[in-house]
Amino acid sequence: MIRTYLAILWAVVYLTGSIPVQIYAGIVGKKDPKKRDRIAFRQIQWTFGVLLKICGTKIEVRGKENIPEAGDSVLYVSNHRSYFDIIATYVLMKGDTGYVAKQEFGNIPVFMTWMKYIHCLLLDRSDPKKAIRTMNSGVEELKNGVSLWICPEGTRTKTDSDLEMMEFKAGSFKLAEKSKRPVLPVALTGTRNIYEGNGKFAGLHKIRKAHIIIEFGKPIPTEGMTMEERKALPERSRQIILEMLKSHQKKK
Repeated sequence: MIRTYLAILWAVVYLTGSIPVQIYAGIVGKKDPKKRDRIAFRQIQWTFGVLLKICGTKIEVRGKENIPEAGDSVLYVSNHRSYFDIIATYVLMKGDTGYVAKQEFGNIPVFMTWMKYIHCLLLDRSDPKKAIRTMNSGVEELKNGVSLWICPEGTRTKTDSDLEMMEFKAGSFKLAEKSKRPVLPVALTGTRNIYEGNGKFAGLHKIRKAHIIIEFGKPIPTEGMTMEERKALPERSRQIILEMLKSHQKKK
């Protein structure tokens, strides 16, 4: 449990200690939003990197050449296994990348402001009108060169097998279709082994060392797609991810 307590301690220390930096970023952002975004991007990458070291997480990256450069936006779609999916993938990003997350994350003081600064979108599934507005904001972000990351399953898969995925929701892909930006499939293996897949003590899962694999597939262009191709895109992306996950099992 030592790693678990250290991770919690780091999160508390960082959220408290980063308040002055956040205030500075907010002031700077009034005149130069891009500078504010750069500050936030570096801050979050750094703190997530430290957290992964505390957790003893080793990341094996495949398809790194498919990660777009800053300003070249894509819609990342991936399987969803753990809260650590966001933490582990964000440290690999090369430019502004926001994550589509549950509304509940907006209730965490300080962290919610950092999420806003790195262009995360909070999706309220209980309110369809708000959800539509959020997705429309995401389309504009993609058009403006900010990549977005969404998990089309809608929630974490809680089984022990890394190969199991739920159906990919078609609505997630509207972000790419409406913005005419590519879809980039990503396969995550082993992230559940960091936290959720372990036993509990005092109500918390134990954080353990883990070797995880993150593989970036080739981007799928959406501009010029036919109606049939659009309908097939969710399952096509899911199958690409599944094949990558199967290759992880063979080579681990």
